[in-house]
Amino acid sequence: MYRIVFHIYILYNLDENMNLNKANHIKANRISTPQSQKGLEFNIMYKKNSENSPNTSNTNKKLKRVKMYTDGACSGNPGPGGYCAILIYNEHEKVISGGEADTTNNRMELMGAIAGLEALREPCSVDLYSDSKYLVDGISKGWAASWKRRGWIKSDKKPALNPDLWDRILHLLEVHDVTLHWVKGHSDNKYNNRCDEVAVSESLKYAKINNDV
Repeated sequence: MYRIVFHIYILYNLDENMNLNKANHIKANRISTPQSQKGLEFNIMYKKNSENSPNTSNTNKKLKRVKMYTDGACSGNPGPGGYCAILIYNEHEKVISGGEADTTNNRMELMGAIAGLEALREPCSVDLYSDSKYLVDGISKGWAASWKRRGWIKSDKKPALNPDLWDRILHLLEVHDVTLHWVKGHSDNKYNNRCDEVAVSESLKYAKINNDV
Protein backbone atom coordinates (compact mmCIF):
# COMPACT_ATOMS: atom_id res chain seq x y z
CA MET A 1 0.00 0.00 0.00
CA TYR A 2 1.06 3.63 -0.43
CA ARG A 3 0.24 6.88 1.31
CA ILE A 4 -0.50 9.95 -0.80
CA VAL A 5 0.59 13.44 0.15
CA PHE A 6 -1.16 15.80 -2.27
CA HIS A 7 0.38 19.28 -2.65
CA ILE A 8 -1.61 21.73 -4.75
CA TYR A 9 -0.01 24.98 -5.86
CA ILE A 10 -2.86 27.38 -6.65
CA LEU A 11 -1.81 29.85 -9.31
CA TYR A 12 -5.22 31.46 -9.70
CA ASN A 13 -8.33 31.72 -7.52
CA LEU A 14 -10.38 28.57 -7.05
CA ASP A 15 -13.83 28.08 -5.58
CA GLU A 16 -13.44 28.28 -1.79
CA ASN A 17 -15.86 25.38 -1.45
CA MET A 18 -13.68 23.05 -3.55
CA ASN A 19 -13.45 19.74 -1.67
CA LEU A 20 -9.72 19.07 -1.34
CA ASN A 21 -10.00 16.42 1.36
CA LYS A 22 -12.44 14.05 -0.32
CA ALA A 23 -10.36 11.03 0.67
CA ASN A 24 -8.90 10.85 4.16
CA HIS A 25 -5.58 9.58 2.77
CA ILE A 26 -5.06 12.77 0.75
CA LYS A 27 -3.58 15.79 2.47
CA ALA A 28 -3.97 19.07 0.60
CA ASN A 29 -1.90 22.17 1.32
CA ARG A 30 -2.50 25.53 -0.32
CA ILE A 31 0.47 27.77 -0.94
CA SER A 32 0.04 31.39 -1.99
CA THR A 33 1.80 32.36 -5.20
CA PRO A 34 2.31 35.60 -7.16
CA GLN A 35 -0.86 36.84 -8.86
CA SER A 36 1.10 37.26 -12.10
CA GLN A 37 1.31 33.48 -12.52
CA LYS A 38 -1.52 31.56 -14.15
CA GLY A 39 -2.52 27.94 -14.39
CA LEU A 40 -2.27 24.94 -12.12
CA GLU A 41 0.60 22.69 -11.15
CA PHE A 42 -0.15 19.45 -9.35
CA ASN A 43 2.49 17.63 -7.34
CA ILE A 44 1.48 14.25 -5.94
CA MET A 45 3.93 12.35 -3.78
CA TYR A 46 3.61 8.66 -3.06
CA LYS A 47 5.14 7.20 0.07
CA LYS A 48 5.34 3.49 0.79
CA ASN A 49 4.03 2.22 4.11
CA SER A 50 7.06 0.43 5.52
CA GLU A 51 5.04 -2.40 7.04
CA ASN A 52 3.56 -3.33 3.66
CA SER A 53 6.38 -2.42 1.30
CA PRO A 54 8.45 -5.19 -0.29
CA ASN A 55 11.50 -2.93 0.07
CA THR A 56 11.64 -2.36 3.83
CA SER A 57 15.40 -2.95 3.75
CA ASN A 58 15.73 0.31 1.79
CA THR A 59 13.68 2.42 4.23
CA ASN A 60 16.72 4.05 5.85
CA LYS A 61 18.76 4.23 2.66
CA LYS A 62 19.00 7.57 0.91
CA LEU A 63 17.35 7.12 -2.46
CA LYS A 64 18.78 8.45 -5.69
CA ARG A 65 16.75 11.39 -7.03
CA VAL A 66 15.69 10.92 -10.65
CA LYS A 67 13.72 13.20 -12.95
CA MET A 68 11.50 11.46 -15.48
CA TYR A 69 9.46 12.87 -18.36
CA THR A 70 6.97 10.62 -20.14
CA ASP A 71 4.52 10.87 -23.01
CA GLY A 72 2.45 8.73 -25.35
CA ALA A 73 1.04 9.17 -28.84
CA CYS A 74 -1.36 7.29 -31.09
CA SER A 75 -2.42 7.71 -34.70
CA GLY A 76 -6.11 6.92 -35.10
CA ASN A 77 -6.77 6.00 -31.46
CA PRO A 78 -6.98 3.06 -31.75
CA GLY A 79 -4.13 2.65 -34.16
CA PRO A 80 -0.34 2.57 -34.23
CA GLY A 81 1.14 4.24 -31.16
CA GLY A 82 4.39 5.10 -29.42
CA TYR A 83 5.67 6.12 -26.02
CA CYS A 84 8.76 7.74 -24.57
CA ALA A 85 10.42 8.25 -21.20
CA ILE A 86 13.41 10.51 -20.57
CA LEU A 87 15.32 9.75 -17.36
CA ILE A 88 17.68 12.33 -15.87
CA TYR A 89 20.08 11.58 -13.03
CA ASN A 90 22.72 14.21 -12.29
CA GLU A 91 24.42 14.83 -15.64
CA HIS A 92 23.27 11.52 -17.12
CA GLU A 93 20.30 11.24 -19.45
CA LYS A 94 18.60 8.17 -20.92
CA VAL A 95 15.82 7.95 -23.49
CA ILE A 96 13.53 4.91 -23.58
CA SER A 97 10.93 4.46 -26.30
CA GLY A 98 8.75 1.88 -27.97
CA GLY A 99 5.35 1.34 -29.47
CA GLU A 100 2.68 -1.00 -30.72
CA ALA A 101 0.95 -1.55 -34.03
CA ASP A 102 -2.57 -1.46 -32.59
CA THR A 103 -3.13 0.45 -29.35
CA THR A 104 -4.67 3.60 -27.83
CA ASN A 105 -3.30 6.94 -26.67
CA ASN A 106 -4.10 6.18 -23.03
CA ARG A 107 -2.24 2.87 -23.15
CA MET A 108 0.81 4.63 -24.58
CA GLU A 109 0.66 7.28 -21.85
CA LEU A 110 0.69 4.52 -19.22
CA MET A 111 3.45 2.64 -21.03
CA GLY A 112 5.68 5.72 -20.99
CA ALA A 113 5.52 5.83 -17.19
CA ILE A 114 5.89 2.05 -16.88
CA ALA A 115 8.90 1.89 -19.18
CA GLY A 116 10.66 4.67 -17.29
CA LEU A 117 10.03 3.28 -13.83
CA GLU A 118 10.84 -0.30 -14.82
CA ALA A 119 14.18 0.87 -16.22
CA LEU A 120 15.36 1.88 -12.72
CA ARG A 121 17.57 -0.82 -11.23
CA GLU A 122 16.91 0.09 -7.60
CA PRO A 123 14.27 1.96 -5.59
CA CYS A 124 14.53 5.67 -6.35
CA SER A 125 12.93 8.98 -5.51
CA VAL A 126 11.32 9.96 -8.80
CA ASP A 127 9.91 13.26 -10.03
CA LEU A 128 7.68 12.10 -12.88
CA TYR A 129 6.37 14.73 -15.30
CA SER A 130 3.40 13.92 -17.55
CA ASP A 131 0.80 15.85 -19.54
CA SER A 132 -1.67 12.96 -19.24
CA LYS A 133 -4.66 13.63 -16.98
CA TYR A 134 -5.57 9.97 -17.44
CA LEU A 135 -2.33 8.96 -15.74
CA VAL A 136 -2.30 11.73 -13.11
CA ASP A 137 -5.96 11.51 -12.11
CA GLY A 138 -6.05 7.73 -12.26
CA ILE A 139 -3.48 7.65 -9.47
CA SER A 140 -3.93 10.89 -7.51
CA LYS A 141 -7.69 10.49 -7.19
CA GLY A 142 -7.33 6.87 -6.20
CA TRP A 143 -9.29 5.55 -9.18
CA ALA A 144 -6.84 2.82 -10.18
CA ALA A 145 -6.49 1.52 -6.63
CA SER A 146 -10.29 1.48 -6.24
CA TRP A 147 -10.74 -0.32 -9.55
CA LYS A 148 -8.29 -2.98 -8.46
CA ARG A 149 -10.02 -3.47 -5.09
CA ARG A 150 -13.31 -3.99 -6.93
CA GLY A 151 -11.81 -6.50 -9.36
CA TRP A 152 -11.21 -3.84 -12.04
CA ILE A 153 -14.80 -2.62 -12.01
CA LYS A 154 -15.53 1.11 -11.96
CA SER A 155 -18.09 2.83 -9.74
CA ASP A 156 -20.56 2.83 -12.65
CA LYS A 157 -20.26 -0.98 -12.74
CA LYS A 158 -18.48 -0.92 -16.09
CA PRO A 159 -15.11 -2.67 -16.58
CA ALA A 160 -12.05 -0.48 -16.04
CA LEU A 161 -9.89 -0.15 -19.14
CA ASN A 162 -6.23 -1.15 -19.26
CA PRO A 163 -6.14 -3.13 -15.98
CA ASP A 164 -2.94 -4.90 -17.03
CA LEU A 165 -1.05 -1.60 -17.25
CA TRP A 166 -2.64 -0.02 -14.17
CA ASP A 167 -1.65 -3.07 -12.15
CA ARG A 168 1.98 -2.66 -13.22
CA ILE A 169 1.91 1.02 -12.25
CA LEU A 170 0.45 0.32 -8.81
CA HIS A 171 3.21 -2.22 -8.19
CA LEU A 172 5.89 0.28 -9.28
CA LEU A 173 4.49 2.86 -6.84
CA GLU A 174 5.26 0.36 -4.09
CA VAL A 175 8.87 0.13 -5.24
CA HIS A 176 9.68 3.81 -5.80
CA ASP A 177 8.85 7.10 -4.05
CA VAL A 178 7.14 8.97 -6.87
CA THR A 179 6.20 12.63 -7.04
CA LEU A 180 3.93 13.05 -10.05
CA HIS A 181 3.81 16.46 -11.78
CA TRP A 182 1.16 17.39 -14.32
CA VAL A 183 2.50 19.66 -17.06
CA LYS A 184 0.70 21.30 -19.95
CA GLY A 185 1.34 19.45 -23.20
CA HIS A 186 2.70 21.10 -26.35
CA SER A 187 3.87 24.07 -24.32
CA ASP A 188 7.33 25.37 -23.35
CA ASN A 189 8.63 22.35 -21.43
CA LYS A 190 11.50 21.13 -23.60
CA TYR A 191 11.61 17.63 -22.15
CA ASN A 192 7.87 17.14 -22.54
CA ASN A 193 8.16 18.30 -26.13
CA ARG A 194 11.05 15.93 -26.75
CA CYS A 195 9.03 13.06 -25.32
CA ASP A 196 6.16 13.94 -27.63
CA GLU A 197 8.45 14.01 -30.67
CA VAL A 198 9.94 10.61 -29.86
CA ALA A 199 6.53 9.08 -29.10
CA VAL A 200 5.13 10.37 -32.39
CA SER A 201 8.13 9.04 -34.32
CA GLU A 202 7.59 5.62 -32.74
CA SER A 203 3.91 5.67 -33.73
CA LEU A 204 4.87 6.56 -37.31
CA LYS A 205 7.31 3.66 -37.35
CA TYR A 206 4.52 1.25 -36.48
CA ALA A 207 2.15 2.95 -38.94
CA LYS A 208 4.68 2.24 -41.69
CA ILE A 209 4.90 -1.39 -40.58
CA ASN A 210 1.09 -1.64 -40.80
CA ASN A 211 1.11 -0.14 -44.30
CA ASP A 212 3.81 -2.54 -45.44
CA VAL A 213 1.89 -5.62 -44.31
